[in-house]
Amino acid sequence: MHGPWQQLSPASRGELLYSLAELFQTNRIELARMETRDVGKPLKISLGDIDGVVATLRYNAVLLIKCKAILFR
Repeated sequence: MHGPWQQLSPASRGELLYSLAELFQTNRIELARMETRDVGKPLKISLGDIDGVVATLRYNAVLLIKCKAILFR
């Protein structure tokens, strides 16, 4: 694997994941509506799923931002 993601530092990866989490949070309702239309689950469940995605992205972003680069060599 030699793509652009691999060339990024762990902190840069974390910043990108955090930005992605913010995009999901900002568009939370529309994403949940799309999920509800796509699979037919209740909107409340879809909102919870989106919240879970946001939490997971933020968690992993913080891990990457705070970890030592040597762990990724």
